[in-house]
Amino acid sequence: MVELHLGSKKVFPQNYHAFEGVKRLENTHFLSHLLQAYRS
Repeated sequence: MVELHLGSKKVFPQNYHAFEGVKRLENTHFLSHLLQAYRS
């Protein structure tokens, strides 16, 4: 996975940044679900 990330960073910098943004959004979404479940 790390090699794929490094390769895509070189070849497709725009796509790489978009991919990182999506991953970050998914992580925050997942964390907010965890927090809601923890509170209830």
